[in-house]
Amino acid sequence: MANCYQGDASPAQGTFVSWGGDNLGMLTSVRVNAGRAQLVDVTSVNATVIGSGTNSRVLREVGVASVEPASVSLTAYNTGVSLSENDRGDTRFLSITGNNFSYTGNAILMDYNIIANVGSFVTISLDFQFTGG
Repeated sequence: MANCYQGDASPAQGTFVSWGGDNLGMLTSVRVNAGRAQLVDVTSVNATVIGSGTNSRVLREVGVASVEPASVSLTAYNTGVSLSENDRGDTRFLSITGNNFSYTGNAILMDYNIIANVGSFVTISLDFQFTGG
């Protein structure tokens, strides 16, 4: 499961990512999506009714059914390790550490892309999904 702490605003310089113990170097961006909560309707049969007649409606009540694991997208000029599209689906320990934040846990390499724009450096894009639970 991913662990996170966050603090005051801080620069992204000095953010480090490793996957399976190998440092992924020359990062250009890291984006962590903390995971979305899924809701379930728990409205009681005795729920509050708002309005009257044809304009009446029930005040719905919801609870949290589940929380999706965090996902990570990163781009780099060079990963610093030997990775390829053949590594998609592989699960390793992912660690992301920066100024005042940290995410760690087992993560699956979901996608691997090479971006080669004319006039720019070649970059690599990697998407991970934490396994959760």
